[in-house]
Amino acid sequence: MSETKVRKYILQYSYLLLEKEEVFNTCIEQEKNICKYIKEHHPDAYKKIYSSHKDTAVADNTSSKTEETEEKEEPNNSEEKQSKNKDLRLLYRKIAAKTHPDKTKDEQLHKKFSQAADAYAKNDIASLLNIAGYLNIEILKLSVESVALLEKNISTLNEEINNKKGTVAWRFSQAASKEEKEIVIQAVINKMIGE
Repeated sequence: MSETKVRKYILQYSYLLLEKEEVFNTCIEQEKNICKYIKEHHPDAYKKIYSSHKDTAVADNTSSKTEETEEKEEPNNSEEKQSKNKDLRLLYRKIAAKTHPDKTKDEQLHKKFSQAADAYAKNDIASLLNIAGYLNIEILKLSVESVALLEKNISTLNEEINNKKGTVAWRFSQAASKEEKEIVIQAVINKMIGE
């Protein structure tokens, strides 16, 4: 496969990562807005839906997520190493050489190391290529197997985005009028309590 085609895949993946971030953040915000909307406009339904929650922070979707602070290392299992794609393994090692906490004190690079370890564990060559681009690591010529893995990573990311766009939160965010928002809310209420 041509280098141009591989670069196009990498750019496509980068674009999809940004789209995923935008869609997921929109949905998180809209989940809060849905809760607030139901509380303001349908207080009886709100009480029924959220009465089972002891913690109102959970009911209002305002609880904060804790960041995973564990550092990830390359798996030591020799069978797993052998089953890993050669390009994936080589790319991961190049990234680790620049970002490993033992090699640098830069917190931003430590985050990239953690992301690379996660991508490596998931056979996500697209993420590794994206990180390599960020670090100005020369992109190697990929094998046919690696290109197939890259295409699979892109397909998986597209699926995640499309699944999120099928949620109530996304439909609520796309509603153009108060009437459309109310239709979405009524569907939620009907599903949750059968009104």
